[in-house]
Amino acid sequence: METAKLSPTHGAVNSTEPIRAELFSVDRLERYAEELAASHLISTEAAGRPLLPRVLENGLVLHRCYRETAEAVEREHAITPAAEWLVDNFYVVDEQLR
Repeated sequence: METAKLSPTHGAVNSTEPIRAELFSVDRLERYAEELAASHLISTEAAGRPLLPRVLENGLVLHRCYRETAEAVEREHAITPAAEWLVDNFYVVDEQLR
């Protein structure tokens, strides 16, 4: 299966080869960021959905996942490394949700 990849100097490239692009210096990265930003159009129309309802919804899901994972740990069930990270660091997630 062929996949489309982006090349910093040539746009989309269809290839199954690994990406072998140049490593950008800080100056080149800044110039590329400016070129990329200049290539985008800015709309003055209101678009999208309000963010807060989605954040609240995601917060409820994250709290439920945390509780269920913590219960699995208490029952000494095996959990994935990602679930372990969530249990160990949920205070960071919760702080951001607030």
